Formats: sequence, C-alpha cells, structure tokens
Amino acid sequence: MTFLSDPKRLVMKGAVVCLLVVLPLILGACGGIHMIRKDVKPPLVVKSNKAVLVIMRTTSYYGDTDIKNYLDGKYIGGTKESSYFMTEVKPGPHYVTADGGNKDTVRMNFEAGRIYFLRQGVFPGPFRSMTRYVPMALQDALHEAQVIYYNVYDTQHPGEDLSQKDYQAEKKDYDDEVKKDPSHRRDVAQYKGFNRTK
Repeated sequence: MTFLSDPKRLVMKGAVVCLLVVLPLILGACGGIHMIRKDVKPPLVVKSNKAVLVIMRTTSYYGDTDIKNYLDGKYIGGTKESSYFMTEVKPGPHYVTADGGNKDTVRMNFEAGRIYFLRQGVFPGPFRSMTRYVPMALQDALHEAQVIYYNVYDTQHPGEDLSQKDYQAEKKDYDDEVKKDPSHRRDVAQYKGFNRTK
C-alpha cells in the first residue's frame, strides 16, 4: 500500500502542510510582531533638531488587541497592553492615526526640541475595543514610563502603511470635522508637549 492510497495519512499530511502555510500568515498578521520588547528603557529626552513622539498604552484592558499607529500614513509602531514606544518626528504639522477597531486621527504641530506624550486610550465599543489619543501631563507620562513595558519598532519585520486612499480619507474626515466644529480634538491639536523632562 502506497502513502497516497491511505486516505487517513493523506488527510493528515494535508492538515500539516496547511498548518505550516497558514500559521506564518496568522502570526504575520498580528501587529505585535512588528515590535520588540526591550528590558533597558532609554531616557525620555528632547532632541535639538527633532520632535519626539511617545505613545503610551497604560492599561491592560483589551490587552490582546494590537493598536497600530501611523504618522502621515506611515506605520510607526503598535501597542498592546501596558506598553509604550517612541519615534522621532520631523518638525511641522503631521497627522497621527491610531487603528484599533476604529480609527482616531489627530493633527499636531510638532516643534524641534520638544517631546509629546499621547496616551493610547482604549474603551469598550459595540463589537470590539475603540481607541482615542489623549495628551498626557509630563509627570503622569514619566511615572507610566517606569511601570509599563518599552517596545521598539522591528524594522526587520516592518508593519504595513495605510493605503494612500485610507490616509487621504482620514485626513479629509479630520479636516471636515474641524471645519464643522473648530473645537474638534482641540485638546490634542493645541498640545504643546514639553521642552524638557526634568
């Protein structure tokens, strides 16, 4: 009897092959794979010629949900429970977008020599968690940085950027909301960050 004439063995081999093909796709789809946890946390300092953006997810609620973050449509990092990451930003106005069941887009004017802390708020939604950026006070951010995990973007396994269509739609939706209601997301738009952390 040959291997191919045994239906049970054929089905078993097919299942193993399918698992080997599908498992990497599933793992690759997990946003957390784009981040690497680091035991040593870098100092939270300003840079003279750049702005620094720090995104902090300070709770463990909905911890298994990866929230992706973009700067002008470019993926800059994801958060899971109780973690943060930071990225340098070229001075000037930029759109920051979170995608975590919903999309939350804000426009910020980044200045060189300043550091900006955004809390990645996570809230219950009708079908899954929702996210919203909330500006942080300096002392709150410094405290949280001591107790939550620090992650860095894994450039060897980069995250996918927003499509140009999705990015333009997010910009338009945000700008339209501000035209209708000038107070829309004013808390973030007028957030000035800090020129020192000590």
